Amino acid sequence: MTSLAPVGALALALLLPGFTLCLAAAGPPRLSCWFVEEAGGGVGVMPSSVTQRRALLLLRGVRGGHPETEPELPPDLEPGMIFDIVDPAGALHRVPLPAGGRRKEGELPSCEINTYIPQEAHVPWAASLTPEHRSPLGLGGPWFISSIQVPPRGYGVSAVLKSEEAAMSLQPAVTMATAVLSVFSRTPHLHSRLGRDVLLDCGFTAPPGPFSVEWRYQYRGAGRVVLAYDGVSGRAHVAEEGAQLFLEEGRADADTNVSLRLSQVGVRHEGTYICTIYLPHLHAQQALELRITEPPVVMLRPDPLSVAPGAPAELVCEISGYYPLDVTVPRAPPWRMPLGCSWPRSCSMGSSASSETKSVHPELKRKARNQSETCPGKLRYGG
Repeated sequence: MTSLAPVGALALALLLPGFTLCLAAAGPPRLSCWFVEEAGGGVGVMPSSVTQRRALLLLRGVRGGHPETEPELPPDLEPGMIFDIVDPAGALHRVPLPAGGRRKEGELPSCEINTYIPQEAHVPWAASLTPEHRSPLGLGGPWFISSIQVPPRGYGVSAVLKSEEAAMSLQPAVTMATAVLSVFSRTPHLHSRLGRDVLLDCGFTAPPGPFSVEWRYQYRGAGRVVLAYDGVSGRAHVAEEGAQLFLEEGRADADTNVSLRLSQVGVRHEGTYICTIYLPHLHAQQALELRITEPPVVMLRPDPLSVAPGAPAELVCEISGYYPLDVTVPRAPPWRMPLGCSWPRSCSMGSSASSETKSVHPELKRKARNQSETCPGKLRYGG
């Protein structure tokens, strides 16, 4: 059954290749970033070239003063590549760092910023957001979108940024902007066992107003919409069996929860889930990875195994009910072997699929058996 259900100053010091920036003693948090531009290609065609320039984000809760007063602004950045961003809701401020501020490779935030063009959304569940089919005057001026991802630390956020022409900086190197829409997730990578319920976390911050939600599934080039909610009409346009939207609308500058729960997940649920939020002429999204794992059931035959000293014997190890298929079953360590027994050096631990259907879960009708070798005078492991 598909339904809708209600539910009740970070300082950054980053190191990017060829680009080192440190946080000064005072001022807003700073985040090293890359400004990425694509050229050529056209709609549905890969760009002919991609360029990236070093950038810096200054993250503020409120606008106060000018960035010219900030200590130690890097002088080597190109004009416009310092983005002084006001984020009243604080979604950009939640980017986590390793404990104690230690910089570990793979745990640092990755940051990218691009130009953005406001436009209507061409999906049925967002059509009611722009009934007049024309852009208001307030959409003029430069727009940008930033994406900050820290999967090992459990956070990702994308923010649509509007430049502030009325608060232009005195320095041409600084671009003043405000976060208008931020979409975030605290579960960018998820693992689940078979048959369990999974909650895919997604939320957003935006000024009060109408919105629509889309959850899309993608796996190996194929995709489909799992759930689509029209916030104007208050109904779901698309809703797969077992998908439930947890909807809690936030107040001004507060989070709105649009998480998705999947009931009794199976192998078919493994893949990428994209949470997209539509506002009038704006949208942003976050991608979440769901992986299904099921540990194997291991059986030894015969059990118990009796071996005379110096006599060959055969021990069969059967594994079943596991996912993914590249499972590994290690041999027992020497201290757990019977006295006088040992593994031959030449015996291998490969696995192959069998047509037998013994399994602990109905979705997993597979069984693997370890390959065997003849090892005279030693304990032989295989089947």
